[in-house]
Amino acid sequence: MNGRSSVEVVFFAALERATPAERTAYLDETCVGNDELRRRVEAMLIAHTRVGQFLERPVVEAAGVAALGGLDNVAADLSFLAPSSEPGSLGRLDHYEVLEVVGRGGMGVVLRARDTKLLRVVALKVLATPLAASGTARQRFVREARAAAAVRNDHIVAIHAVSDDGPAPYLVMEFIDGCNLESLVRRGGPLEVKAVLRIGIQVANGLAAAHKQGLIHRDIKPANILLENGVQRVKLSDFGLARAVDDASLTQSGLIAGTPLYMSPEQAAGEAIDARSDLFSLGSVLYELCTGRPAFRAATTVAVIRRVCDDTPRPIREVNPDIPEALCQVIEQLHAKKPADRFASATEVADRLAQLLADLQRPGAAGHVSNVRGPQARWKRAPRRMLYAAAALVLLLVGLGMSEATGLTDVHGTVIRLFSPEGTLVVEVDDPNVSVAVEGSDVVITGAGAKEIRLKPGQYKVEASKDGQVVREELVTVTRDGRQVVRISKEGVSPNVAEQWERSVAQLPAEQQVKAVVRRLKELNPAFDGTVTPTIENGVVTGLKLLTDNVTNISPVRAFRNLEALDCRGTPDCAGKLADLAPLRGLSLNFLHVEDNPVSDLSPLRGMPLRDLGLFRTRVEHLNPLRGMPLKSLGIGGTAVSDLSPLTGMSLTHLYCDGAPVSDLSPLRGMPLEALYVPLTRVSDLSPLRGMALIEASFEGTPVSDLSPLGGMPLKAIRCDFQPDRDAKLLRSLNTLETINGKSAAEFWKEVDGK
Repeated sequence: MNGRSSVEVVFFAALERATPAERTAYLDETCVGNDELRRRVEAMLIAHTRVGQFLERPVVEAAGVAALGGLDNVAADLSFLAPSSEPGSLGRLDHYEVLEVVGRGGMGVVLRARDTKLLRVVALKVLATPLAASGTARQRFVREARAAAAVRNDHIVAIHAVSDDGPAPYLVMEFIDGCNLESLVRRGGPLEVKAVLRIGIQVANGLAAAHKQGLIHRDIKPANILLENGVQRVKLSDFGLARAVDDASLTQSGLIAGTPLYMSPEQAAGEAIDARSDLFSLGSVLYELCTGRPAFRAATTVAVIRRVCDDTPRPIREVNPDIPEALCQVIEQLHAKKPADRFASATEVADRLAQLLADLQRPGAAGHVSNVRGPQARWKRAPRRMLYAAAALVLLLVGLGMSEATGLTDVHGTVIRLFSPEGTLVVEVDDPNVSVAVEGSDVVITGAGAKEIRLKPGQYKVEASKDGQVVREELVTVTRDGRQVVRISKEGVSPNVAEQWERSVAQLPAEQQVKAVVRRLKELNPAFDGTVTPTIENGVVTGLKLLTDNVTNISPVRAFRNLEALDCRGTPDCAGKLADLAPLRGLSLNFLHVEDNPVSDLSPLRGMPLRDLGLFRTRVEHLNPLRGMPLKSLGIGGTAVSDLSPLTGMSLTHLYCDGAPVSDLSPLRGMPLEALYVPLTRVSDLSPLRGMALIEASFEGTPVSDLSPLGGMPLKAIRCDFQPDRDAKLLRSLNTLETINGKSAAEFWKEVDGK
């Protein structure tokens, strides 16, 4: 029976019958005298029907699940971190200072951290707390570390260490400062041909290195391909599904694991796979880079798997005529349904792509490349394969004693089934710009499609937001083993809903505008007491000040169409709760202070005409979104910012870096600075300041040993680690000084001379 049990043989044979009546007749004949066999097969057929209904529901067409139910909720829990006194740190894990949460998923959370021993930034992948108690999950986690660590290659994210002996197992990985291919394509669409080839060559080389070590990645997709900022270097990540070649048959466990849009036909069918399965996935990635869309996109997971197993993608040149035919032929061969018809190895793919790139770079190539192709791909359909792919999932469910799949179906995300006896909430969204929060569950969903979330029985408020505005709220009741569906259509969450509220408020007199915005702020932030200080000039609200100790959503301020200044800081002894600045995107603020809030992402500020920005004691680490701003005053004290290069070319007059890990002041060269505060930093060289007209400066607690670059400056106030033999002569020459280390100049010199 080809290694299958009699139950499986009868089950698959029954599936081949076209109608329920034919299946019943087949079982009547086959199961005579064996009631137990018939009972088990019928149970599997019922389960198959339910799984089919589950999988046929709409799924994600725009990736981006920030955090989902089940295990993803747990991933947001950072209780495993020890307290830290370091400014800007979320907490400490062994000798790593955690600076930022950069990603969450079913397996856990990914953190940006600083290794205090080796003084480098790393990524920590921490296993979710419930999974840490599972031996199987721990084994997969450690397997990922060993799999990736076994491969040394410039195009694979390096694993530095693994810790699995504590309550929170974690991997220490190379931190890649950049983005993944998924976000790149989502932002800009199809890539230029040379970029496709360069990326493809590097991915193929990374795969070749993994395959040489006997590893199959099994989850090659744009989201797992990282691009380093500032360099054209590609890195493969997420070896969580990787297996050795001799352990790569999914039928051993019955589990279909991977990402439907990028699976090979044999992987989708649960058949034995080898390295050529990764090559099929690479073909799907290259197709998407060329066209801006997935090769096998469809409305449901089952439809995607059917297309992967049976269909040929739409010809690339019909979508993007700029792609050379020779590159299309390479992708077609990678997409051959039979592994034997694909390229023999990743090395062969890399060589072929390199040849195409060389052809393109030849003078006079004009986009034409040679049409040399490998063995002709022989397209063979396998209509039964999709049936077995779906049935394999049923076998898994029945084997676990379950009759219903729960969790998330996502054709972009890695498929991992979760099982629970709780109720199901289905959230269907057809607008990719909408985010949906489920109050009481810490679930936040982004992206279009249908998400299935397992929740304990009870009432939950579902809140849909767009562009920072709440556009719909609904109270739903989840029952045990029940199924509640919430549909949020584009019509139901039109931008007009939020915009209409903003427009209606904007028509009111200024004082009434303030009252309306305060009411809305209190609705969105129930603990907010409503205290605000507005600035009204000539009947227009131009400024607003409020404390954010109990404010997480400031989107109502968008109703102030002429808002120029926003002060929404928390109090130092009761840190604010504002983390998301997205509602400010597109505003024309010239003054913004968000001190003492868990703000980390400044990208919503990009392009703002800000002149005064206060970020003291926030979680900001990078200033890249500030490039080109007309800033005059910037405060980054108490943050984790170490690189000032995004400030190059600005006309700053005031810069406050107190306690930030800044060391290099060269980006400040030539600025019209009047006040510079860098106490308790790593600054040691003041030469970039030479020739400035500083009036105030502070260098206390730094390794600065030479103050001579300050000579001739019109300084009125200075703080430094004064050493008489070293610094007295210079400071005495600055006859404009009024205060030194907080004392009047006269008093300071009197004390020095009296010693």
